[in-house]
Amino acid sequence: MPLFMNQDSYAENPGNVNLSRKKCRQLKKRLCKNFVLKINFDLNRIPVSRWIRFGDTQPAFVYSVDPLTISVYSDEMDAVIFLRFPDFLVEQYGLKAGEVLAATNVYSENSEGKTADDIFVGEHYLGRYHDFTPMIQLFLSDDEATAKRKTGLFHPETLLRVQALTAEYADRHSGLFREGFYYFFQ
Repeated sequence: MPLFMNQDSYAENPGNVNLSRKKCRQLKKRLCKNFVLKINFDLNRIPVSRWIRFGDTQPAFVYSVDPLTISVYSDEMDAVIFLRFPDFLVEQYGLKAGEVLAATNVYSENSEGKTADDIFVGEHYLGRYHDFTPMIQLFLSDDEATAKRKTGLFHPETLLRVQALTAEYADRHSGLFREGFYYFFQ
């Protein structure tokens, strides 16, 4: 499903992250095993660069490092989803289970008005969007120090909410996840 960014909306805490050409080259080399995947990756790099810069900064937790699974929160949906990433990122970034990361989310609508199948909205769901696409800032930006500092934006109560939603998601939907870099291949 193509993403739709409402031109009348704005992020409360925009990502302000520049997409790293170097990291994109490395990811493309490791993730794209055929010509079609390489073309899709290249075509999606331009919109991804806009989304990560202007999207909404939200908290994410490293749920597991074996396999690498990250829970990403959306305050719009009052929900988390799980992303599964290649394991080489654990060593590359020294990730630990329970670590807080910063994500950039882009929200989308659909004509049916139905939320995505892997999103279980919470009691504070705002009802404006039906899906979100999360991107982990650390994996896509050259400015890793800034991506790590952004975790300080998250209020402790929000982090507790995310931890509770993550535990609930893991308990009820343990096998449900999206591929971590799926937005490069839509």
